[in-house]
Amino acid sequence: MRRASSANVSDPSPSRFRRKALAASTGVLLALGFPPFPFPVLAWGALVPLLILWTEQPSARKMYMDASGAFLITFLVAFQWPLFHHNLNTALLSLPAMITIPLWMAVPFGISSACRRRLGNHAALALLTALFILMEWSLRRGPLALPWALLGHSQAEFPPFNQLARFGGAPLLTAFVLAANVLGATILLSMRRSARKNYGRSSPVLRLLRSKSPVVVSGAVVGAGLIAAFLPPGVPRETGQPRTIALIQPGISAGAWADFDDTEAVRTLLAMYDALDPDTIDLAIWPETALPPGNESLRRLVRRRVEARGIPLLTGAIDEAPGEDSDHAARSWFNAARYVRPGKPDAVYRKRRLVPFAEGVPFENRWPRMRRLAIPAGGVAGYVPGTSPAHMDLDGIPFGVLICFETLFDDTAREYARDGAQFLIAITQDGWWKNSFGYRQHLAFNRLRAIETGHPFVQTSVSGSTASIRPDGAIETHIGWMERRVAIVRIEPATSPTPYMRWGDIVSPVAGVIALILSFMAFVRPRR
Repeated sequence: MRRASSANVSDPSPSRFRRKALAASTGVLLALGFPPFPFPVLAWGALVPLLILWTEQPSARKMYMDASGAFLITFLVAFQWPLFHHNLNTALLSLPAMITIPLWMAVPFGISSACRRRLGNHAALALLTALFILMEWSLRRGPLALPWALLGHSQAEFPPFNQLARFGGAPLLTAFVLAANVLGATILLSMRRSARKNYGRSSPVLRLLRSKSPVVVSGAVVGAGLIAAFLPPGVPRETGQPRTIALIQPGISAGAWADFDDTEAVRTLLAMYDALDPDTIDLAIWPETALPPGNESLRRLVRRRVEARGIPLLTGAIDEAPGEDSDHAARSWFNAARYVRPGKPDAVYRKRRLVPFAEGVPFENRWPRMRRLAIPAGGVAGYVPGTSPAHMDLDGIPFGVLICFETLFDDTAREYARDGAQFLIAITQDGWWKNSFGYRQHLAFNRLRAIETGHPFVQTSVSGSTASIRPDGAIETHIGWMERRVAIVRIEPATSPTPYMRWGDIVSPVAGVIALILSFMAFVRPRR
């Protein structure tokens, strides 16, 4: 078996045309597997062309370049929407990320290709899978985290397979998709070798199962995933007293929303708030950054309306950070959510996860000069991150608040759920990128947060999408692009935990152990 693996490594390099064709096939197929394209099943086989190229390419450097090209095509097709930001500087600032992330995603292919001579194809393929999961883990960590293009996100709108998220979150979905691709590539390669070498009348699949092929492991993962996807919840879902919430979407353009001197946006929201029935509505929600900075009279007006109407209001706001320079241009700000309740002081949550460079400059605390890179992407030039989660409740029912970009981090939503939150609220402004893929992908990925926690999830946006999501990820109510409308939704707070709430991300640590063992075998142990 070792000799067969060595023979594969010593095969001549594939032609340039074949390399580009296989890489481009992966790039296009993987892009079409992500929302809003309705082909999530394509992700199950999108990596197969690249894996076939991986078995043929003896050069680790060329393999890395081909994988980088494949993922760059994926970004150009499915994740090009940051280039549509209404602020040209912000749009240009997104270009480095659109290039850097594909380069980072290709690293597992390059490293595993370099290890094939020592490990053989099968162990190197396991290393590739483990490193890819760890690569995605790194995209969800640190000040440069950008977990938008996770492979597991491709299944966000694909029931019942998105139900795997309740067991292991987005990392488990990534592992499932990877296993499906490894299984498909291994079977195709085995059948091709059988046709070339004419092994006899026995089935190529049976010969594959008799060998030490990764098809056994990947097939077991895919099979277990298919079974788990159709399993009913292990614990009966317990719910609290239903609550009625008003999701208010003003349908205002990004340019008008960013004009803080014009109070028309807040007055539009107030008119929609005043139309609510205080006898039937328990909570009203406004979008992200609804209250502009520096206008205290406008905030007092909102407080008076809440006192008069008696309906608690959760609203986005731009709050000034204390202790800063008096010069307006030098001030720092918090992207905050303010919970305004009759007869009580405001409860405030400050956004902790900031979009790198667009909302906050990473490492500016250590190197203050880096703050010069901040640009006014959302009306102000950079935010200061908050430091703690929110502790808010509606009539004694705790809930968690996430602001826009934060909903991409599964551990943030899980933290709220573990601390007792019984439903989740997201406020966002996705209209900066106009009517592009961005806001539709954002809503699709938020469905996984509901599935992972088993909690109702409501989202309010400025221009779209505003929605109510059930604990199983299904969308109950939806307000589309640039609609000015109020959605009255009734939610049932959830108290029963999901397996993911109990265990968290167990896939990434397992991948880390596998990667350490195989890396030791490849780089430390004597070559056999």
